[in-house]
This record gives sequence, structure tokens and C-alpha cells, in this order.
Amino acid sequence: GIDKVVEGDNDPYKELRKTWPEGVDMLENGDWLREQVSSDFMRTKENEAAYYGSIAVRRAAAAAESSLAPYTDSVGIHNTVIRRSHTEDENLRRLINTKVAQLTAPIQLKDIPRWREESILRTLRRVQSRRVEGRIM
Repeated sequence: GIDKVVEGDNDPYKELRKTWPEGVDMLENGDWLREQVSSDFMRTKENEAAYYGSIAVRRAAAAAESSLAPYTDSVGIHNTVIRRSHTEDENLRRLINTKVAQLTAPIQLKDIPRWREESILRTLRRVQSRRVEGRIM
């Protein structure tokens, strides 16, 4: 597979191994590649912004959801910012990063946005319309 390092300059993944070692793992993992190919949302030059925008909205919603989730060893929600210690803050950041990093599945047009995603989209639409109104005036 890709993990085998080819002797000399014949390794086609030599540059990828240097710049993005996890990329080799993604190529080696056939499930990830299969999901990308089977997606009903084809990423093209024309819809590149929409593709990455939808990923950003999904990740922002996941970050918001995980920041409100309780710690596994406690009851209730995370302490508010002013009541968190630096250790609790770092643990929360790690938890959010982990949850957001798990969102690697490709976007499907048939996916129905969850309520947090809808809320983020509504806010973005409002901001965009106000920016347009500001340019007109």
C-alpha cells in the first residue's frame, strides 16, 4: 500500500508524506475515499465556496453543541467562562477540537440541517443582507 516507502525518488507520495502525513492515512483508508466518491454533492470549481461553507456551518454547529455538552464525569453543563479554571478550559477546547475533527463525512444534499445549523445559516443570511443594505445606502 501507500505505507511502504519506495526506495529512491520513485515514491509518488514522497512530497505528501512530508507536508501532510495524515493525507497518506486518508488515502490508505478506503472508507473515507469511498464516501467522498459516493457523495451526492459533487465538488466543482463553481460550488467550491458552498462546499466549504457547508462544512464550516456543520463544524460550527458541532463546536457549539459540544461546548454545551456536559463533561463525561460530571453532571450538568460546562462551567461558564468566568468560572472555568485554565485546566477546564483546555479540556473543553480539546473536547471541541475532537468533536469537530470527527466531521469528515462528505456533504450530502439529502441531509436535513439540524436546528443549530439552521440557526447559524439564519444568522449568516441576516448579516449578509445587512452588509448589502449598507452598501446600497
